[in-house]
Amino acid sequence: MQALVLVGNEENSMNTAIEATPETQKEEKKHPDIAMSPVESSQLHAIGHDSATNTLAIQFKNKSGPSGVYHYANFTAEKFAEFQAAESAGAHFGKFIKNETEKHPFIKVS
Repeated sequence: MQALVLVGNEENSMNTAIEATPETQKEEKKHPDIAMSPVESSQLHAIGHDSATNTLAIQFKNKSGPSGVYHYANFTAEKFAEFQAAESAGAHFGKFIKNETEKHPFIKVS
């Protein structure tokens, strides 16, 4: 049984069917949909957490408004509660998350 994967993008409405292989399946890996809540911060727009996968989601800000969303792995619900309770979300991110790339590897998801 052959599996086909549709490949396309928003700019090009034409989709192409290709055979699903281990390589294309890796490319199609889904990230959890994580609900995010806005935070008061000059650096961060919103944060969220998925306890099933221990994934932290952060949407950053730039000069024109909300920007990229990143997922950070190995982030427990307890650590997320500490992040939410922090006096400064941006300072907490800088001190406990940003430079901990081995502990919390990240990926840009949008």
